[in-house]
Order: sequence, then C-alpha cells, then structure tokens
Amino acid sequence: MRWFKLTSAMIKDNFRQFDSVFWTIIFPSIFLLFFISIFGNVQNNEENIEFKVGIYYENQDIGILKNILNNVFEDEEFKKTFKISKYENFEKSLEDLKEYNIDIIAYFPEDINKVNFFNLNDDKPIIKIYRTQKSYSKITSEVFSSVLNEINLRFNTMGRELNIETDYIYLNTNDEGFVYEDFIFPGILMMAILTVSIFNLPLNFVDYKNRGIIKRVFVTPLKMSHYFYSFLISNFSILFLAIILLYFEASFLNISTLIFNYKFIFFLLYCCITALSFGLIIASFFRRIGTASSVSNIVYFITIFLSGLYFPTKEITSFVRWYVYINPATYMVDGLRNILSGDSIGIINIIVPAIWFLIGLILFSFNFKRVMSDEK
Repeated sequence: MRWFKLTSAMIKDNFRQFDSVFWTIIFPSIFLLFFISIFGNVQNNEENIEFKVGIYYENQDIGILKNILNNVFEDEEFKKTFKISKYENFEKSLEDLKEYNIDIIAYFPEDINKVNFFNLNDDKPIIKIYRTQKSYSKITSEVFSSVLNEINLRFNTMGRELNIETDYIYLNTNDEGFVYEDFIFPGILMMAILTVSIFNLPLNFVDYKNRGIIKRVFVTPLKMSHYFYSFLISNFSILFLAIILLYFEASFLNISTLIFNYKFIFFLLYCCITALSFGLIIASFFRRIGTASSVSNIVYFITIFLSGLYFPTKEITSFVRWYVYINPATYMVDGLRNILSGDSIGIINIIVPAIWFLIGLILFSFNFKRVMSDEK
C-alpha cells in the first residue's frame, strides 16, 4: 500500500510539471503534424495532379469494346484527370507499377471483345485491377473503377448491358517506396521515448535527490528498490500517455495501419525499456541538476539527429558516422520502420539496444551507492 501511494505521488508530481507534460506529451504531437503538413505535402505534390493508369490488353486486336474504351481514354476531359500509359508487354507494366511510375494496371482479358451487348452471353469478362499497398494506388483504382461503372450505366440507359466485372489484385512489391508519413511516425515515437529517457528520468532523479526526497525514503520502511520501481513507473506513465496521443493522432493521418500490428507494438515496448540506458548512465554520474541538464541536452540532440529520426543518415559525413553506428536509437527506429515496410526486424536491431541497456544497468548498479552516499 505504501509503495502504491509513493508511485501515485510521483505520478502526480510529474504531471504537475509543465515542462514534462509539454515536451513529452504535447510537443511530439505538434511535431508530427508539423513534419507531415510540410514534407508530406511536398512528397505528394506530384501525386495530387493526376491518376496514372497503365492499360494492358491481353488481345491486341481491335474490337468493339476496345474501341469504346480507347475513345473514353482519349477524351480531353478524361485526360485532365487520368494519365494513361498503354502497354503491349505486361511484364513491363508490372515493372513500372513496382517502381511507382504508374499507380495501377488495368488488365483487360483476351475475351473482352466478346462482350455481348444484347445479353445473349452470360459469360462476364473480368477486368483485373493491379494495385500496390500505397493509399494513392487504392484511390486511383477506386476512381478508375467508377469510370468503368459509368460506362456500364450509359449502356444500361440505352437498353443494353456492358457485361463486365472488375477484380482487384493486390501486388506486394516488397518495397512500398518512400511514404513520408510512415517514415516520420517511428521517428516521433522515438523522440518521445528519448525525451523521457534522456531528460525526464535523469533530471527528475537528480532533482529528487537534491530536494531530499530520496533521503526521506531511507528513513521509511520502504526499500530502495520500491522507490526505484515507483520512480520508473511514474516516468513511463507520462510516456505511455504521449504514445497513446500519437496513436490517436495517427488514426486521422495517412499512416500505415501496421502501427497497430502486434509486432510493432511489442518492439515499441522493447524500445521503451531498453532506452532506459541513457537516463541511467546520466543519473549515475552527475549529482547537480545544472550539470545533468547540460549533459542531457548535448546527448539528446546528438542522439536524435544522428539516429535517422527525421532524415536518412546513410550519406552522413564519416566524421560523425561512427556515432550513428553505436547509437541504439538508430537501430530502434530502423526496426520500427522495417515493420511498417513489411520487412523483418534484424537481429542487430535487438542486440545493439540490449547491449546499451546492460551497460547502463551495470554502470548504474556500480554507482548506485556512490550516488546515494550524500543522502545517508
């Protein structure tokens, strides 16, 4: 019961601090909207102009329906919305779809010219729509299908029926291209995690020590381990609230639904736990709040900018590239992005953060008595 009261008191104390609430909960959400509204629109600027459709006829011979469709595709009003690319080689169209030169492929089967306009034939040729996982590809397929439905309706008003059906085929490209929203979201999550790990955790620890709170715990029946667990829970409670807010925000943005996948969530929890290493190291070496704050600022900004949170670090200068390789945040954010892109998490994405976690835990354990010596 005493342990519960201590935890509750620490949580309330954290939420009373405006800096902790703003920089951990509010700021990451604002940052996410800021990045997506600017860079997301820049990335999608060209895509908003027109729908790029690849057309492939299995039978290249001229037929009645093919002539009708070609007339529709060549209409000037139609060209204002759609950019049509005709293919004689289906493999070439698939290659362009995988490279995102087109948004979808409309595959017209060999028997498309056998459509019976007088309902004498019950066979329905099926037009196949090939698309990728990208949201714009899905939108293009739906808009293009509405054009085919409109052709059907026009024939119906003439007392005839265009006897065709549309079938959607999802094409797994194994590389969904650069979707900025999916790129930046893991980075913002890691920013929230590092804010708690590098700022809140060590600074609160030093602050509690300087205010004599830890000293008071020594004279109570509570064990020091109880205080330590309460301290961690209070800091992570504010982090989990920040993550929940980011997830709520992501549900209204063009971010992959794979963020709700159990693999993504489990690895995110793994990142939260292993990120403790930075805070534990800082808390174990510095006793004054001013010194701890200065070190936290330096470590924080170096870590977030040299881990690929906001931009790729592959082309970064060799002068600072060494830190990218040893930075655990690099492997954490890459692991999250791998899940969103459909790839598996590499063993290195797990091992490097785990090594840092063990280093931080060992250093903190060895320095724990020295850190607490002033309190006794």
